[in-house]
Amino acid sequence: MSDLREACLRAIATDRLELASQHLEGFREELRNQPRIVSQAKSRAMVDLLVKHGLDLEKVTDWWGPGFGVETMEPDVVDQLIARGTLATAHVLAAAGLTERLEGLLEEDPKQATARGGDGCHPLHFARDVATARLLVQHGALLDARDEDHASTPAQWRERRHGRYLLGDCALRQSTLEARDRRGRLVSHLSNWPQ
Repeated sequence: MSDLREACLRAIATDRLELASQHLEGFREELRNQPRIVSQAKSRAMVDLLVKHGLDLEKVTDWWGPGFGVETMEPDVVDQLIARGTLATAHVLAAAGLTERLEGLLEEDPKQATARGGDGCHPLHFARDVATARLLVQHGALLDARDEDHASTPAQWRERRHGRYLLGDCALRQSTLEARDRRGRLVSHLSNWPQ
């Protein structure tokens, strides 16, 4: 990686707007063709700066639509990208933990609770936290749904991809959340999600 590119990415990741702006002048083409660079942003202002310098929002939609790469992004950054016109799937909203937006989408189209995304995962595979997982289950998400790539349930996916939540915090490792459907019936238990 070139020193200039590394300095640019560091400026984006540390939310140094002026410095990022200076460095971005040489990266317009990369911004158009590498939408993942936005995953380094830490603020709404940085999103606006990236868009100003050529970030292609359609390519962001294509990149994050299946759900990958979003869970490490700041929810405010994801929300700003949506406000700027990037389309968000249920997988994106679940991974970002944007429950109000997700609830609106699920009420508009209930089938989105079980829609297949990257690796054939359901939105529940990407749920950022317990509140997001609970919302999805209340709208019909299946706790025993299997992805098409690893044949893993959402809880297994969380454990495999985010074992640090389980291993690093005894309380989370032992916690279980009862999930109830819209009628108040016990559906199952959710585990492996960070609080």
